[in-house]
Amino acid sequence: MPSQSTETTQGLITQILNFQHISNTSKLWLLLGVGILISAIFVYFLEKSKHPKVSNVPIKNLRLTPSQVSFLLQGPLKPENSLAATFLDWNRKGWIQENTLTESGFLLKEQPGPITKSEEYLIDFLQKHSKGRNIDFSLIGKSQKNQGDEFYSDLNQWYYLLKEELIERNLLYPSHRNHGNTLVYGLLSIAFYFIGFIGIWLKIQAALLTLVGATIYFFFALKTYGKLPTTGQSVYTYLQPLRKGETRTFSGDQNLNSENLRLYAIALGSYKKMSSNLSETEKSLEDEFINSFIENTKKTFIGSVSFQII
Repeated sequence: MPSQSTETTQGLITQILNFQHISNTSKLWLLLGVGILISAIFVYFLEKSKHPKVSNVPIKNLRLTPSQVSFLLQGPLKPENSLAATFLDWNRKGWIQENTLTESGFLLKEQPGPITKSEEYLIDFLQKHSKGRNIDFSLIGKSQKNQGDEFYSDLNQWYYLLKEELIERNLLYPSHRNHGNTLVYGLLSIAFYFIGFIGIWLKIQAALLTLVGATIYFFFALKTYGKLPTTGQSVYTYLQPLRKGETRTFSGDQNLNSENLRLYAIALGSYKKMSSNLSETEKSLEDEFINSFIENTKKTFIGSVSFQII
């Protein structure tokens, strides 16, 4: 014959397994909370599976310009760095007449190419505010001061074209943000918070699980809002070390030689942090020119305003 204590224990286990120790209302919130947490775990692994491996980065076929790299990694920040890196890139490509690049301008060749839409627009913009192919920063600076908003509006168009080029390559979403998943996770978060607070108002402790799940979905919404398309994520992850001036990651990449890395770092504003094989004298002279060139570019194109693309 089973003892009374054994029967009591078995009865308690049976009650727990059948949720007989809590009210029907609490059961509902408990099951809902557990279900939300299980779904959150599923969503976490689903989003994690979308994150590409750095080894699969299609960098070989991208051939990104310095300004495209800058826009992808940090948006339309520090336009003077992007512009300066672009002009230096043109000089490297041979689009600028030899020995004409100075801190105050340069002389463009007649038919540079192959050329992107953003580069073509920028060349037309420069010629419009200067002496044709003889790009004079002093003249452009006068246009910037005299035209004001009109000048900046035209310059903004260069950034719009950069964005369109990145969208065409599936590196950015059309809105620059992933509104689809963000909207879904955001609405679920709001709904779960609403249900959870009703449970707390009814003094049901199990509703805390629903609030925990709602918070997790809220963070999912924040995380996916700033997420790039899969290809964009891989390129972003691959090039991210350049923002800190780190170059060891790219030592085995033949598509990113030291000159490309230097131009990317200039566009990102991190070129000072990069290690260099130049002698101290050469390095000092190079840094002095780049610093002056960027500063003059800022004075010419940006002036004293806070420049930001809309």
